[in-house]
Amino acid sequence: MSDPENPYWLNPESGAEVEDRVLCRYVVPDGLPLWLDGPQHSLLSRLSVASSRGGTVFNIPSADWNDLVEAAGGWKDDGQEDGGGIERGLRRLGGSGGQGFQSSAKLRRVIELRSMNLATRDYEAEGFEVDDVSARESYDLKCTNDAGEVVRVEVKGTTSKGTRVFVTRGEVNRAKEDGRTDLYILHSIKITRDEVGEPIASGGVRRVISPWDVQDGVLTPIAFEYEPN
Repeated sequence: MSDPENPYWLNPESGAEVEDRVLCRYVVPDGLPLWLDGPQHSLLSRLSVASSRGGTVFNIPSADWNDLVEAAGGWKDDGQEDGGGIERGLRRLGGSGGQGFQSSAKLRRVIELRSMNLATRDYEAEGFEVDDVSARESYDLKCTNDAGEVVRVEVKGTTSKGTRVFVTRGEVNRAKEDGRTDLYILHSIKITRDEVGEPIASGGVRRVISPWDVQDGVLTPIAFEYEPN
């Protein structure tokens, strides 16, 4: 980094010790601050951090994080190369290999639709009749073939490499029940923008775990519900 106008820039010729430096940027969403006694009371009051007694670092479930960012107005996307990179880094708190926390409701929706559409197409190509049950069940697709075999499919879509995905307690419990459950992961989805800035999802690499045995992997708790005696 070479920026003589920056008071924190150190001229190597001065003889002082040279250390690595990095240019940082922070983003303030339009909807901040959020107050417990404000319009977002119902959202904020149910967060574990709202009733915390001490501490400064907390784990927030992905659903809560998405709701918070959306309520705050989302991360700004100024279209600049460095800004976009920083924004993507902020969205992906889980790391480059995880499913990540998508800050935009529209972005989450196009990723979800892309994944669901491809999963439906793939199971139909295998001879299944596919029913989208995501609105009423703890899994996404109910697939039935001519022999009467029923396969429950949990669909996950992500722009990351998909080495980790987020699953709910209901999804895990359903996968443990009798019958076949598949985990369909569409990772490395590409996001572009149309002429008015709306997100478009394309591509993606399929990984299907069939049947899905939740014991064959690592479940990491990121939140706990506690009910005192």
